[in-house]
Amino acid sequence: MKRKGFSLVELTFVVGIVTSLSFGVYQAVKRGKAAQCLNNLKQIYQGLSMFVMDNGVLPDAKFFPSSPSDKNGIHNILRQYGLKGNVWFCPSLPSQLNKYGTNYIWNDEVNNRNPDNLPSSTWLMTEMTAVSKRIPPPHTSGFGILYADGHAAVGPRVKFPEVKPSQKVEKVEIPEKKIEVKSVYPSKIALITEPEIIAGKETSFKIYLVSSEGGKTPMMSGNFSIKTDDKKARIPSSLSVSQLTEELKFKGTFYKAGKRWMKIREVQSGIEGVFEFTVKPGKPELFSFENFPSFFIAGKPHKVKLVSTDKWGNRTKVSDVECFLGDITETISPERVKLKDGIWEGEIAFTKSIEKNIVFVSDGKITGKSRVFNVKAGKPEIVELVSSHEAYAGNPLKIEVLIKDRFGNVCKEFEGELEIDIPPRAEISDEKIVFTEEDEGKKELKITFFSSGTKKVKIYNENIKGEREIYVNSGPLASFSIDRIDTQIAGKPFDIFVKARDKWGNRVKGFTLKDKSGTVRYVQRDFSAGMWMETIVITKAGENIITVKDNFGHTGKSNVFLVKPGPPVFLEIEGLPIAAGKGKEYKCKIIVKDKFGNVIEDFKGEIEIKKPESVVIKRKEKSSEFSVLFEKKGYFNLNFEDKENNLKKEIKVFVFDQPGEVKNESRSDK
Repeated sequence: MKRKGFSLVELTFVVGIVTSLSFGVYQAVKRGKAAQCLNNLKQIYQGLSMFVMDNGVLPDAKFFPSSPSDKNGIHNILRQYGLKGNVWFCPSLPSQLNKYGTNYIWNDEVNNRNPDNLPSSTWLMTEMTAVSKRIPPPHTSGFGILYADGHAAVGPRVKFPEVKPSQKVEKVEIPEKKIEVKSVYPSKIALITEPEIIAGKETSFKIYLVSSEGGKTPMMSGNFSIKTDDKKARIPSSLSVSQLTEELKFKGTFYKAGKRWMKIREVQSGIEGVFEFTVKPGKPELFSFENFPSFFIAGKPHKVKLVSTDKWGNRTKVSDVECFLGDITETISPERVKLKDGIWEGEIAFTKSIEKNIVFVSDGKITGKSRVFNVKAGKPEIVELVSSHEAYAGNPLKIEVLIKDRFGNVCKEFEGELEIDIPPRAEISDEKIVFTEEDEGKKELKITFFSSGTKKVKIYNENIKGEREIYVNSGPLASFSIDRIDTQIAGKPFDIFVKARDKWGNRVKGFTLKDKSGTVRYVQRDFSAGMWMETIVITKAGENIITVKDNFGHTGKSNVFLVKPGPPVFLEIEGLPIAAGKGKEYKCKIIVKDKFGNVIEDFKGEIEIKKPESVVIKRKEKSSEFSVLFEKKGYFNLNFEDKENNLKKEIKVFVFDQPGEVKNESRSDK
């Protein structure tokens, strides 16, 4: 049969072994023993059948092993199925041919093929002496042959191209500067490369053809196919040789660090080699989180891993470096971590629930950010009751019931039942409150009070509770009463005491207070006389008016008066985002407020701004307006301070080349 797949170099190697023995040695070996030889081949087929059952195809074995330990020799591939010892040797061949682990040759044209798809006449194995017509057959009727359908028989010699024994050739000269390249499968192709392969950096490669004796074999013409396990690598998929040459050069770039392999195959002859080498990562350029969760629970730490990588995502080992962490809510803990050998593993936690949060990280030079994630509320611990601070006797009051965790986040997934305690002489719309998933942690109820004064409402179950005090005003005037009058003297004036009450018996004050801002609150109430002195507090600055109103629609107003802000307490910076773009100028403003959040427009203090050298700030003297320009990417702190008024504000900014669309919540002191 005509050979197409195996290498002529390998065939020459076997011919050289066979013809190295004298003809007299073959004559001295007794012909016969065909039955034992065929039995050997049938046992080998059983091992092949088990290999096909495990792998689906025939083994990828060499035509003939280069040594007894050659792991690609068929005798070593099938060793796992118990095939050892004399089963690999035709007993009719000279023992001098047994030093390679077997004296049978393998038809490597069937490598990686399913035997069911092969013609039954396809040969799988025969004696190695079949490669030369000069050598007589080992058996009286010919050679022992194993076929694809599993039968073994003695038959005529399998046909091979006529070749001469291999000659000595020049040894391959290997340059001193080369990396150690390990051939996974011993082959006749040699690969030489640069001393160091770095991800993203172009590398030079050279291909040699090497004979079985280690000598360099010139390339005449042909095509080479090249494959690698780095799917992103930029290497030629094929190379062509059109004239005589000793080496073939090409360049390639790998992007995936670690142990990589490259498979080079000469298409016409089928010679191939698989080579292993190490690709080192590039320089550190990014921080990234591995296996970052899609959500967190407020207050509950979650284990994460932060790694330093090159621009292609390969881990890089850097010396101990401290990184700063931040997120949109500015509630992340911890705020600083230390990477060792480019890795930090630990727990982080958040206290504020939010959708679409992002963690930013920087060491001042290298930056990174996490995937978008959600922070859910923690364990329900608090019942919060929200309503107006005052009610009126006989009028239903709406109360919103919120289920919250210990950080004040609404527990939207809460489901359960709550009891309600109300004071005497009050009615409620529902005796119990039942929360379902559709309520999202919020429920509304109505309470009607019939007695005035301060009242307390409690809502609870065995795990959570909450309460609220509500002041109940009297209802509208319903009747008058006169106190007891003692004996009087005719014609002499005397005093009487008249009292006003609503229909539920509560004393009627006669008016309520309201102001323009809606923030007026009673500090003290006095109903002991016909004239009431009220002590009030107004917390919102600006122009204001006090309105007096009774239950019959009578009103009164004070003059317009001005409420000025209190002393300075808080600093806020408007216009400065948490995630900024490198080279982009931001218009900002310094805002000073009192403890109630009123802006102090005429603030006279001197605010000093401290910043890194790479941050450019333009500001007129003592002006509240300024501009900021970040010249470098990284993590920066800007500090604002007024020592005289003890005002301080630290702003953290993560600067990126092209920041994504990140919702930056307003910065404020709470």
